[in-house]
Amino acid sequence: IERLKIDRTLRVICGWRYHNEIPSESKFSRVFKEFSQQRIATKAHDVFIEKYLSEKLFFYHSIDATAVELREKAVKSKKEVKPKRRQGRPRKGEEGPPKKPSILQQQEQMNTTEEMLSLIKTECNTSIKQNSKGNRHRWIGGKLHLSVVDGDIPITALYSSATVHDSSLALPLIKLSSEKVSYLYDLADAAYDNKIIKTYSQKQNHRPIIDINPKNSKKLKAQIALAKSEKKILQPLKLYNNSDDLHYNQRGSVERVNAYLKDSYGCSKIYYQGAQKVASVLAFAVLSVCITQSLKLVT
Repeated sequence: IERLKIDRTLRVICGWRYHNEIPSESKFSRVFKEFSQQRIATKAHDVFIEKYLSEKLFFYHSIDATAVELREKAVKSKKEVKPKRRQGRPRKGEEGPPKKPSILQQQEQMNTTEEMLSLIKTECNTSIKQNSKGNRHRWIGGKLHLSVVDGDIPITALYSSATVHDSSLALPLIKLSSEKVSYLYDLADAAYDNKIIKTYSQKQNHRPIIDINPKNSKKLKAQIALAKSEKKILQPLKLYNNSDDLHYNQRGSVERVNAYLKDSYGCSKIYYQGAQKVASVLAFAVLSVCITQSLKLVT
């Protein structure tokens, strides 16, 4: 509002000729709430991609998640009450309690993204994540899950609670992006090293190149433990062949877009509360980055 009062050009673009015509703060708040409910930014983003990018072929599609810190009280999650059972191992021929299928296992059987996203929590909560330097980072808020193609152009953005695992949004991201644009490779870090994700990517006619997670292999875990015991320097794990390593290097595009959003588009500090409004703020920023980066494409 202060900027509108002193910037005549911006004020006229927004439809107010004189500064005394600018609405009050409460009016701005009510209108932004309507924008959030109608998902104006997300719809505009989809229309822009359909009109200007849908006929282009992209090589790489990178997915990743980034922490979104909020000034909001975390919601305490209710612990599931497990049925009591006899202590110790189950008797011979007696089966233990059935394991609840993971989010990925449930999503694998679903046909629409609406069903997949119905399993994802969006309330504000607390989570801890290890950063690239090996330090543990704790934050209150949520996560922004992004899919980005060549040219640092964000195609799909989804918002979730902070405790939702990165891989839980992989299938919706791949499905939504595949419906919007054409691309060849799905790139992701070790958090997405899962057979379900790789199979789903192949079903969408893409080639998945995902970093190796040592936790998923007993052989790799044993090698790492042996190297640590002998105090040897651990070499970075290589993908299946050298060409895959070269392709995987293009995954930096999604990291750059996360940096753009936080450094230049106001996503480092969000003062709105409520998942709907926070998601709308992020969606407007993603739309801005998408348009800015698309203008740089060589036609």
